[in-house]
Amino acid sequence: MKNPVKEAIRLSKVADVPVDLVAVEERLDVLNAISRNVLPVESGMPEIKEMRQELRLLKSRKQIAKYNEKGYPPFALEALTWRRENGFPKLMVYALEGNGKTEFFASNYGWSQWTPNLAPALRRQYKDFGDLIKARALDILKSITATSTYTGLIPADVKEAIKEAQPAFTTMWIVAETGKWDIKEVKEVPPVVRADPLIIGVRGRGVYLIAAYDTTTVEAEAERLSLAKVGE
Repeated sequence: MKNPVKEAIRLSKVADVPVDLVAVEERLDVLNAISRNVLPVESGMPEIKEMRQELRLLKSRKQIAKYNEKGYPPFALEALTWRRENGFPKLMVYALEGNGKTEFFASNYGWSQWTPNLAPALRRQYKDFGDLIKARALDILKSITATSTYTGLIPADVKEAIKEAQPAFTTMWIVAETGKWDIKEVKEVPPVVRADPLIIGVRGRGVYLIAAYDTTTVEAEAERLSLAKVGE
């Protein structure tokens, strides 16, 4: 795989499946009406469990249809499970509201945490990586902090896309190919790779692709701003 970001975009577009929103809405109305009348004593019945499972699925389909109309296809989460030979992620997520760093801490006492706290839909994709770091921490009897840093300016048009999308999402994240990891207590690091990032949005259990871009340099952004000022 030469470019995991481009492959993630391709899979996200493949995952864009049309949804019959009218049929979904009609079925949701029926199931919601039934659900409102379920008594506690009935909640454990297989039929009720199946109905609630179908209800969750239909709500998910409705959300997918809603964001498809906005031009945000479902993001292919499997892209976040791609690993290098040493088990480190090929792609990492970075909070748009954060400091550009995503950190995994593993104590030799067995507990661990992500900073910033990853959305559950994202955190699940990195479970194997977390297990790898935790096992290593227990093996050397030291805590380990693995930090990945995002570098690169976001182009102006993508910033506009972010601003437009923000009201629709709970959190938004950059997805970028990982470069050098800062590993405290461990010397091994993945190879340095130039970032070629994406912007994704999270709403409940749904994760959607918002935009893709090439990073820009400070000089290029300064030149763009200068040209824009001249044109005023």
